[in-house]
Amino acid sequence: MKFLIKTRKWQIIYVSLFLLSLLAGCGSKAPGSAGQPQLTPPDRVDLVYFYDSKICLCQLAPGEHIQSILFIDFNGEMASGKLTYKMVDLATDNSTLPAKYGTNSQSLYATIVRGDQEKTIAVPELLVVKFDEEATDRLIKNRVTLYLSGAL
Repeated sequence: MKFLIKTRKWQIIYVSLFLLSLLAGCGSKAPGSAGQPQLTPPDRVDLVYFYDSKICLCQLAPGEHIQSILFIDFNGEMASGKLTYKMVDLATDNSTLPAKYGTNSQSLYATIVRGDQEKTIAVPELLVVKFDEEATDRLIKNRVTLYLSGAL
């Protein structure tokens, strides 16, 4: 009987501490959120699509579709150089790009450039939607818009 009473006391203590930590966490502001400046649009966004023609030439289709989306919907940004796009064939490319991104076939990466700083973001969702043109359109348009606005 004494054991059950001691166990109940510990349960009450643990539950109380857990609830107290939840309340304390919810009441505090995120670190750095108050004085953090708004992100400014980047100087440039570089998109790179990697494919491997040795495996299958069908891997080229998503890259060409992305290119058409960019030229139709982001023509001004492409013309000004604010947005760049490159398709890299892993079977024939001898540059340092594949090593820089640490990539494999059918991968899309965005590099956001601000001054001399670069931030590379993988877009793994492309693998899920690559053969659905409407879903690919939405994904690319949404992501590029976010990248260009400085939201990511």
